[in-house]
Amino acid sequence: MNRLEAFLADTAGTSKPAADGIRRSLEGLVVDHIRPFSFREHVTGLMLGHVQSGKTSHLLGSVCAAADCGIRLFVLLTVDNILLQQQTFKRAKDSLTGIEVLDEHEYHRLPRRGTEDPVLIVLKKNVNVLRTFSRNFWIDESVRYEPVFILDDEGDAASLNTKVNQGEISPVSGLLSEIRNRHPSSFYLQSTATPQALLLQTAASAWRPEFVHVIKPGDGYLGGEFFYGGNGCCQRLVGEDESTDLMRGEHLPEGMRRAVFSFLLSGILRVILGGEEANLMLVHPSLKVSEHAATARKIRRFLEEIADGARKASGPDPFLAYSFSDAYRDHQDSVKGLPPEEELLDHLGPAAESATVTILNSENTADRDFSSGLCAVVGGNSLGRGVTFPSLHTVYYCRTAKAPQADTMWQHSRAFGYDRDARLCRIYLTAPLSRTFRELTEANAALFEHISRKGLESVAVLTPTGVRPTRKAVVDQSSLEQAVGGVNYFLPRPSPVNLEELDALMGTEDSEKSVPLEVVRQTLALVHSDPDLGILKSFRTNVDLLIARGEKNAELIVRVDRNVSRLTGTLLSPNDRQLAARTSERTVLVMYRLNGRAEDGWEDRPFWVPNIKYPSGCCFYAAD
Repeated sequence: MNRLEAFLADTAGTSKPAADGIRRSLEGLVVDHIRPFSFREHVTGLMLGHVQSGKTSHLLGSVCAAADCGIRLFVLLTVDNILLQQQTFKRAKDSLTGIEVLDEHEYHRLPRRGTEDPVLIVLKKNVNVLRTFSRNFWIDESVRYEPVFILDDEGDAASLNTKVNQGEISPVSGLLSEIRNRHPSSFYLQSTATPQALLLQTAASAWRPEFVHVIKPGDGYLGGEFFYGGNGCCQRLVGEDESTDLMRGEHLPEGMRRAVFSFLLSGILRVILGGEEANLMLVHPSLKVSEHAATARKIRRFLEEIADGARKASGPDPFLAYSFSDAYRDHQDSVKGLPPEEELLDHLGPAAESATVTILNSENTADRDFSSGLCAVVGGNSLGRGVTFPSLHTVYYCRTAKAPQADTMWQHSRAFGYDRDARLCRIYLTAPLSRTFRELTEANAALFEHISRKGLESVAVLTPTGVRPTRKAVVDQSSLEQAVGGVNYFLPRPSPVNLEELDALMGTEDSEKSVPLEVVRQTLALVHSDPDLGILKSFRTNVDLLIARGEKNAELIVRVDRNVSRLTGTLLSPNDRQLAARTSERTVLVMYRLNGRAEDGWEDRPFWVPNIKYPSGCCFYAAD
């Protein structure tokens, strides 16, 4: 049977555009990577898609495609979260035809290998679960010699070696390697929306992907550009002391109160009057579990106050009426044909009374699927990996970190997705967080654009200044290269290759001018070094990322007929250094044409040498 076609037919019953998108996407993965799999090798690949853009559907589709190509043993890994593991297991069980799907506790039901259907086992990346699974696989000769297809959902989380800088191997990473290497061959497909940690693995790491397959979001997807780019139409700024105020006393600060009323209004419109099943609010107050509980308690109390105040015989409490009116006005421009305020106000009490508040964190797994009713979900990092939040329209985000990480912050963008009503989406956050998320949106778009065009060739990670790309523990710090905006970098071993072409492009006189950033790219493509230094490759890659981010122009400073000693620790003259420093928002490329005199330590041949300064406010990272 053709399992992929059955899966696509089932998907088309819900959404034909989604099924068509999966078909188009998987065609490339099958032709380029799954079908050529030799069953005699260990392959590592990356499926890269946006947050909540349908990656799980693509993973399940790839299981069907690989089963159609003859692979019979599959393992699907989720993060160590019971809700997510069960959510994934149920989804696989319901949507796969001709493949037996087993829970992590059902190993005893594994069919003896013969003519049975292929089998998929859904596991958490939990030490005890993986240790038991590895032992059972090893002693079971019916599966020990089978090629294994491992799908690692959120492959940048938990799988990586968190002890790489101590020269040791962390338990989960070691067990996954053990499971993989005990089989004669394996196809390991990682999936994530935040590939920073994977891309910064060294060539020696088993987790560094050999290929990348990019998933483009389908029609109707709302992502970073909608929420954080452009005019930020759904953002509502709160005071920068909001987080502190939230933890003081027993009352909610103004920003949180506004968010709750927006949540209730969207719930009235969607669930009470609109007939939809659910409407959700997500609350990120802080990292601390104790503060999650305190926040949830305050929200519950506020909802009770709203319900009581709306039931007064004399009419709604004036404060509640005013606050609801504020939320109503906020939605008038985005929701055309909004029912009269008085009509909606009549439903405020029932909405507040029916709304629930759930904590989701390391101590509270919240064994529910959030598919019905009005629910405010409060938590920390557990809100940021894989768990689907349907009909999410209100986000309150005021958590801060001393050393924020790009991948962690981006995974918190659970508002992204397909089933959002763009008219009702609201995100409440501080101005600094808004700026950081906007910069992350630009950096993430640049990374996707670069990888879509060039694959994993000379890839680097771009982040805003002050934001690390990922957690330090999973990246070999001795092999990590970093370039910071606002700092001058020059090529230490330039070569006279392409001298005539560079002469024609740069000109024969000193000059300073604004040029398209594309000219910088063309210039660096002509520059060479001897030996071929990685720093020159990083120059080119970083400029590619800036162009992909939308940067248009740069400053070009040209100096000819210069004599600089080979042993000098710097290239620029004091005047040129000051001139380059005047521009901080653009890339500055300084090109010196050195005479290359023998008395200066050169080969008595002229050549061009670049000095580049990237825009302030950005950092580039790459693995050596």
